[in-house]
Amino acid sequence: MRLAWSFEPRMLPQIQQVQKSGLAGFQIAELMVKLRHMSDIIIIRNHTLSLKKARIAAEHVAVDLENKFDLTCIWGEDGVLNFERPGVNGQLSLAKHEVSVTVSLGMFFMPFRAVLEAKIHEYFDKRFA
Repeated sequence: MRLAWSFEPRMLPQIQQVQKSGLAGFQIAELMVKLRHMSDIIIIRNHTLSLKKARIAAEHVAVDLENKFDLTCIWGEDGVLNFERPGVNGQLSLAKHEVSVTVSLGMFFMPFRAVLEAKIHEYFDKRFA
């Protein structure tokens, strides 16, 4: 019989320490630990735009996210574009010759991860080329 249970990711170091000591009567499979991060999409791309033009491109990204995907977009004081909707949240950051996006997907959107990642790459090819 296989038991299903969950744990807080912040407790992982303590659980691993108990396992290494040999006092635990259980083992946590490495796959269980990695499942938490399978929902994250992290893309870092180089671009040749000036920082001003990159910011304009990012503004277009914000408008498109709001119009097409009903995401709420807010520029942070640190110059990072934060976006969210139920089940999806993320950040878009700009540097002199680099744009990066981090997207965290909820359970409902996880099956679409590969498609969404491909769409982000395709979109970056258009906006930051």
